[in-house]
Amino acid sequence: MNAPRPAATVVLLRDAPKGDGEVEVFLARRAGKAGFMAGATVFPGGKVDAADATLGPAPVDLARAARESGRSEAELAGYAGAAVRELCEEAGVVLARQRSGAPPQLDALLRIRDAVAAERQGHRVPADAFARALATEDLVADTDAVALFAWWVTPLAEPARFDTLFYAACLPPGQQAEVDGIEGTESFWLTPQEAVQRHASGDAIVLPPPTHHTLVRIAALTGDATARVAALAEAGVGPRIQPHFEPDSDDGPTIALPDDPLHPDATAEDAARRNRFVFRDGRLVHIACIPRI
Repeated sequence: MNAPRPAATVVLLRDAPKGDGEVEVFLARRAGKAGFMAGATVFPGGKVDAADATLGPAPVDLARAARESGRSEAELAGYAGAAVRELCEEAGVVLARQRSGAPPQLDALLRIRDAVAAERQGHRVPADAFARALATEDLVADTDAVALFAWWVTPLAEPARFDTLFYAACLPPGQQAEVDGIEGTESFWLTPQEAVQRHASGDAIVLPPPTHHTLVRIAALTGDATARVAALAEAGVGPRIQPHFEPDSDDGPTIALPDDPLHPDATAEDAARRNRFVFRDGRLVHIACIPRI
């Protein structure tokens, strides 16, 4: 059995520029030849590297997350470091601070962004590029700027599998998010509702189940970007969500979440629920009925 690799994903939010109380989420379309989720519209993220735990001080409060995720605090420090590093590599957004805890100068953050981008070699960035750029500016990763709120594991049926922790963060003042044009070919700032609607309409926004589920969850919250990140953090990591692929359901090939009767982890109380994604006309359509996840 192919064991899942540790990974981190970052949901980046900002207040909508039109100032109507809405929030927008940063999404990137993966290159058509990407090794995982090719062509999908997703949040920035990637694998955890061994050195990610050393990019900055560990997040202040890891005890609750350690209990909920079954990981050590040292492991969680690595996941948080990976979230900050991947956000820089894939979206050009730098979350860093001075060693004293004081905020850095914007110019220093932009220099870090540019230094990391300059080292990109096709789809890859040298593993230590972000660490070296931080050291040059005498800054450390701000792992307290990312809030842990979900845990997803790739279905057993997939050849490439990831054990992924999801984080949320606000776009820092003065910074812009943009894809590199190689690993991510196009980016979007969309309200969660708009992203889900565009996926449902059959246009070029194609959302995998974890992305779709997360956007629906954020759309159900209220308040500005800061308030929604805080609400996600307050809710905690929650249960592990490992979708299950069922090739021969009544709906045809189906991906079921753990509260759907098709999922091996569903309980008797889930008999009337539906929380699944079915393949229709070459894309996934979400079917939900009183979901609990």
